[in-house]
Amino acid sequence: EVEVAQEEKSTETETAKEEKSAEVEKKILKKKSTKITEETIELTDPKAVAEALGLNDKKKKEKEPEEIEEEVDLELLEIGKTKK
Repeated sequence: EVEVAQEEKSTETETAKEEKSAEVEKKILKKKSTKITEETIELTDPKAVAEALGLNDKKKKEKEPEEIEEEVDLELLEIGKTKK
């Protein structure tokens, strides 16, 4: 019975150590996640986000006039010019 009690204590201390090491790891992760870089700040700016996602390019393309191909009869244009 004494041996069983000692084994239980040793497993309890091992789990306690694992929990403490897990807490340390969590703390380290928290430190990493709270670090704010210039890139993070830039991405919080809506204009920077739109640019990063390429949304600004879409807007520019929408503003550009569409190119339309059409056949032009030069003879009719010349006749039209002489009539005026």
